[in-house]
Amino acid sequence: MAPEEEVRDDDRPRTQGKIVRVTENNWIAVAICAGGLFINNYALTNVFPYMGPMVVHLGKVEHIDEAGYYVGFLGTAFMGARASSSFFWGVLSDRIGRKPIILLGCTSFIVFQIMLGFATTFEVVVAARLLMGFFNPLVGLCKTVVCEVVNDDNQTKALSYLTGWAAMGMVLGPTIGGWLSEPAEKFPNVAFASSELLKTFPYVLPNLFGSFMSFIMFLAVFFFLPESLVVDNNEYYTQISTADEDNDDTRVEMELTNRIDTEVAASTDIDDGLIKRHLIQERKRPILEVGSIISAICPLGRMYKFLCDPSKRMATLMYSCYAFTSIFYSEMNPLWYLASREAGGLDLTSANIGTIMSISGVGLFLYNGCIFPLMSHMLTPIRLIQFGLTGVAVFYAVVPFLSDIEPPGFKFMNVDTWFYVLLQFSSMLGMILRNHASVGINICVNNACVSSERGAMNGLVMALGSVFKAVGPLAGAEIFAWSINSGNSFPFDYHFGFFVISILSFALVFYSKYLPLSLNEKRN
Repeated sequence: MAPEEEVRDDDRPRTQGKIVRVTENNWIAVAICAGGLFINNYALTNVFPYMGPMVVHLGKVEHIDEAGYYVGFLGTAFMGARASSSFFWGVLSDRIGRKPIILLGCTSFIVFQIMLGFATTFEVVVAARLLMGFFNPLVGLCKTVVCEVVNDDNQTKALSYLTGWAAMGMVLGPTIGGWLSEPAEKFPNVAFASSELLKTFPYVLPNLFGSFMSFIMFLAVFFFLPESLVVDNNEYYTQISTADEDNDDTRVEMELTNRIDTEVAASTDIDDGLIKRHLIQERKRPILEVGSIISAICPLGRMYKFLCDPSKRMATLMYSCYAFTSIFYSEMNPLWYLASREAGGLDLTSANIGTIMSISGVGLFLYNGCIFPLMSHMLTPIRLIQFGLTGVAVFYAVVPFLSDIEPPGFKFMNVDTWFYVLLQFSSMLGMILRNHASVGINICVNNACVSSERGAMNGLVMALGSVFKAVGPLAGAEIFAWSINSGNSFPFDYHFGFFVISILSFALVFYSKYLPLSLNEKRN
């Protein structure tokens, strides 16, 4: 049998590729994918500070206290639309390649952020968020590409970089959105900020900034990101019985159909007990065909087939359940920060919370860039999941007891200094532990399938994960509101919501023990 070989040529059609194992790491491609997650999270979060004022500005309500109902539409439009389309984009990327779909995602961010910034009605804003979410394949495909451009030993390191830049997007999105929105009010002495254009469209600057970054991302993808999708080796081997060894000179002309349904001619040699089939006609370059689109639009059969595979099903369930616990905590934690001491909260202000989250995001970025890569070779992906989930399970159970601490001392932003440091440490620790689990789970998702299925696989987990992320905030907010208003005693007071996700996280640790060990290595 021919030795394993690595061939990568950006100008070569993907169907002519021979690949069994990645031997070189393309860190430029990793950096571009990290940028993709950054612009995604920026587009998702930059509207958070001004959603309420925007609803008032567009005339849907007269007072910001009445804007909550409409803000909910904006919050769910992006994620709901992404949930409906993620699997479609993943399947299509397995048919025509990763690069054109990623370029489409960048284009959607360029166009629809401009559309949102210049919107004159609330309905146009909702439409822009829906379209931005629907034409958004970046998260799943960037994770897919990273898995395909680095070798097994560097998957954890590469995904940690993606997580770090994603965290920066979550931090800088609301920060930049808050500073650049309504510039006439924030910077009345600056002539440009007081221009008629920015008074008429007070929320255009943060969206133009996001559109500009998306344009830079488009150029980086177009010129520097190689097409990472490849198919099986052009040689296929089948073992035959030794009774047929007298037929060494037999040649059989036959036709094969590869996995993108392109018919090719092949010849068959029998050599050393192996049937060795050589392709004698080049496979066709993949093009955007009607059949490919129809197959992607009607993916239920393939989705069912994916879920029938134990490795894919278990990795998908792990991702979805973890997404639920993570967003549950992310929704409940700020509510706990804001709640009064009498109700069991920490009585912080929104400025306190913003500072804590920003510093934690920067800390996670530095941790992923400097410390986490050194640890990545010590643990397998499944061990990484178990370590992270065990840590967060304990963290969720312990962190609400911070409400029982009322330290005296010097004040920083109206919070006792050393208590503020303790809160900052706990916030950063929670992010780091969740990062370990998230990276391990994403590696297992990519390892659950071969290269030609990774787009669909990541699309599937993004679709189901988005559904769980849509349910998680509602569950977190409702359970916490009930726990602090019910008047129940421990453990059904404000601790209850934290204990719920702690128990769920321990359940996921138990479930992870049944994950197939094959998920520790990339399928080739």
